[in-house]
Amino acid sequence: MADDGGRILWQIQRRPHGRMLAWIVILGALLGTGSTALVRSLLIDHDFLLSAAVGAGLGLFLVLSMWHGSSVRVERGGRLFYALRGHDCVAVDLRRVTALRHLQTGALSGIGVEAPLDALEFLSRKGVSRAHCESLQQHQGVALVLEFLLPADLDPLLAAWQASLAD
Repeated sequence: MADDGGRILWQIQRRPHGRMLAWIVILGALLGTGSTALVRSLLIDHDFLLSAAVGAGLGLFLVLSMWHGSSVRVERGGRLFYALRGHDCVAVDLRRVTALRHLQTGALSGIGVEAPLDALEFLSRKGVSRAHCESLQQHQGVALVLEFLLPADLDPLLAAWQASLAD
């Protein structure tokens, strides 16, 4: 990693675990099975080996793309960056965050960030969308969920949040 000049206070990368990992594997298997059936029905000679290879490739692609997980870093000056699959997708102004809390509902697991939606800056179209954050705000009471983070990550994140505000 390049020298950041000491501006990163805390960072972590987490991969899917528990229920989320199970859902990803199930979705990969369903995508692979459905793709196999669709390709086989579209082929004139119904070549099972080719259609199975296409289905397995698509299912494996889904699992491997989600396996990269997410990363979070807190920088001096009060900014949190959230990345999915290696791309920074959201930056949060930590001075406007009202709370951080563990969130577990169904397959969604992570640390919820309570903040107004205008405190979020969307950096990439490859990840979290504004519509998704609006839905989270309405249903879960948080503007953003830092997916794949564990309950044990909450205390270090809270400490980094406080340290970033002290600068």
